[in-house]
Amino acid sequence: MAGYLDYWCNLDVTGTTECDILTFQLETEFEDFERMVDTLIQAHEERRHEIACKLEPLEVCFFGHYYAEATTRGMDLTLLLLENMHALAHRKAVAV
Repeated sequence: MAGYLDYWCNLDVTGTTECDILTFQLETEFEDFERMVDTLIQAHEERRHEIACKLEPLEVCFFGHYYAEATTRGMDLTLLLLENMHALAHRKAVAV
């Protein structure tokens, strides 16, 4: 059960006491909570993968546009600039 709470709850936000209370409530309320938790984690990971697959083509398109624009202007493509272009492409893809 601790794995579930570590996965879903940030202890900086929830605190240890709240984590213990949640653990107790889940253990007493659900008979097979471990299987339920595993199912929730698996569903979450599948959804993240699904979203990532949809975002990737958009990110590539946006990054390609930024890259072409930078090279056309004769900009020096440093690692920092490339990282910033990747981050901007990701944000734009998420916004779309």
